Amino acid sequence: MKKSIWFALVAMIPVVLVPSCRTAPARDSGAQLKAFVERYLVWRLEALPEWATAMGDHRFDGKLRDMSAAGIKARAEKNLSFAAELGAIDPAKLDRSDRIDREILLNQLALDDFTDNGLESWRRDPLLYTNTASDCVYDLIKRDYAPLENRLRSAIARMRALPSLLEQARLNLDGPSRIKSEIAIGQTAGAVDLFRTVINMAAEGSAVSGEVRQASEIAASAMEAYLNWLKSDLLPRAKEEWRLGPALYDRAFQLAGGTTREPLEVLGRAEADFETTRERIRKIAIEKWTAFVPDSRPPADPDEAARRVYEAMAADHPVPEDFIPALERAADDLKRFIRKKHILDLPEPDMLTIKPTPDFQAGLFHGNLDQSPPLAEDGASVFTTSGSRPLPGPDGRERLEGFLREFNGKALIDLIAHEGYPGHYVQGRFAALCPSLVRKVFADGAYAEGWACYGERMMLEEGFMDRDPGLELQVLKMELKMMANAILDIKLHRGMMNEEDVVPMLIDRCFQSEGEAKAKLVRAKGTAVQLSTYYIGFLEMLELRKDAEAAAGKAFDLAGFHHKVLNAGAPPMRYLRELVLPKTN
Repeated sequence: MKKSIWFALVAMIPVVLVPSCRTAPARDSGAQLKAFVERYLVWRLEALPEWATAMGDHRFDGKLRDMSAAGIKARAEKNLSFAAELGAIDPAKLDRSDRIDREILLNQLALDDFTDNGLESWRRDPLLYTNTASDCVYDLIKRDYAPLENRLRSAIARMRALPSLLEQARLNLDGPSRIKSEIAIGQTAGAVDLFRTVINMAAEGSAVSGEVRQASEIAASAMEAYLNWLKSDLLPRAKEEWRLGPALYDRAFQLAGGTTREPLEVLGRAEADFETTRERIRKIAIEKWTAFVPDSRPPADPDEAARRVYEAMAADHPVPEDFIPALERAADDLKRFIRKKHILDLPEPDMLTIKPTPDFQAGLFHGNLDQSPPLAEDGASVFTTSGSRPLPGPDGRERLEGFLREFNGKALIDLIAHEGYPGHYVQGRFAALCPSLVRKVFADGAYAEGWACYGERMMLEEGFMDRDPGLELQVLKMELKMMANAILDIKLHRGMMNEEDVVPMLIDRCFQSEGEAKAKLVRAKGTAVQLSTYYIGFLEMLELRKDAEAAAGKAFDLAGFHHKVLNAGAPPMRYLRELVLPKTN
C-alpha cells in the first residue's frame, strides 16, 4: 500500500540558494552537508512540483513538472551534478548520523539516475503520466491544509496544464510492456471520474465552482483523448516482454531494496521461510480443528484442513454497518495491550481516524493510510477502508461479501495492527520527530513495511488475545503471502519462473483465492522490487531484534529497543542496524 509518510516544519527548508560547496568558505563537513541538503531539496521540490505537494510543500501547487525532452535532460544533468558534489564531501569527517544521511542521498541520486537512464521510465512507463495527472489534483483536495478556494485555484491551474503533460507523454512513450500499458488503460479510465465528478463535488458551493467545471472538462477531455491513444496507438506496439532481466533487476534491487543482501540470498531465505510457515499453518489447522469446525474430524490432507479452516474464519465476519466500528474496537484493544505490556510509548495525542473509502476509490483499495506529509504541520492521519457499503458496479454486493470474507473478524485485527497500532501510523508519528530531514523525506519502503509486518508478529508473540489460534493463522497467512511476494518478484523478473505457474502456486500453496492470485500476477509483472520489500524489512527487523537481545542479555528492554528503531526515522535497513545496535570496537 501507499503509506508510511512523515512530517516536519516546512521552515526547515529555507527558500534560499546557498553557495556551492566548491566556492563556499572553509567550514566543517557537517555544515557543508546541511547546506547541500537544503539546496538539493529546494531544487527537487521546484523541479517536481507534484512531489512537493505530496511532501507538504505548497509553494508550487499550481505547477506541473516539465516532461519535455529538454526538461528531462536538464533534470538528469542537474541530478548528476548534485551526485558529484555530494560525493566530494568526505564521509570520514562526518558524524554517524550525517554519514548515513549522505549515503541515503547518494543512493537516492543514483536511483533517480537509474530510473531515467536505466529503466527509462519517462519513455517506457505510461503509468508515470497517468499517476502524475490524477495525483497532482487529488493531493490538493484530500487534506484541508489551506482554505478550499486556494486549493481549488491550484487544482484549476493544474487541470488546465494537463493537456500539455499528456501531449508530452504521447511524444515520449515508446516500447512499454503490454502489461504496463494495460494497467495504464485501466487506471486512466478510472481517473476520468476524478475530473468529471470528484473535483466538482469538492468545489460545489465555492466561489470558483464555475472555473473548476471549465477546467475539469479540459482535464477530463484530455484524459479521455490520452486513454483513446493508449488503446489505439500505444497498446498495439507495446512489447510482450515485461521482465527486467537479471542485470536491470539486480541493480534496481540494490538501489530500492534497502539491504546489503543480494537477490538470490533473499530468495533462498524466503523459500526456506515459506516452507516453515506453510508447515506451521498445516500443523495448527489439524491441532485446532475443532475450534473452527466443531463436531467433525479433520481431513487427512493438512492442506485441505488449512483451506477449510480459513473458509470457516472467512464466514465469521462483521456485517457492513459494523465493519468500521469493529476496526475501531480492535484498535482500542491493541492500544490497551500496548500500554499494559509497555511494548512502546504510543504517540499522544492519538490522531488516527478510520473512515469509509471515498466513492471514487471504492473497489481500488481495501484500505489506505493517509499520513500527514513530511513537510506539513498537520499531524492528523486517516485510514480509509471499504467494507461498510456495496462496491461499485452491478456485482457490488457480491464483491462486498468477498471483501468482508477476506477481512473477517480475525483479519481486520491484523489489518489495523499493520496499518495503525503498532504499525504504520505509530511509526510515522515517531519518524516525524526525527531530526534528520533526509530520513523524513526519503523514507525507506523496506523499513516501513518491515516494521508493520514485524509488529503483527510481535503483538502475537507478546500474548495479544492469548495467542488466539485464529489470529495466529491469520498472521501466518499474511507472512506466507509476504514470502511468496518476494519469491515471485525475484524469480519472475530474473527469468527463473514461468508466469503460468504463479496463479496455481498461490492458490494451491498459499491458500489464496483465484481472484487474489490473478491480481498478484498482474502486480508482479507491472512492478519490480517493491513486492520484495515487505519480506526484506521483516527479515532484517527480526534479525536486528535477535542481535539486540543477544547484545543486551538479561538487560534487554523491549520498549527501549522499539524506541531506538522508531527514533531512527525511516532509514534503509542496512543503516538501521548501525543506528540501533551498541557500538563495538
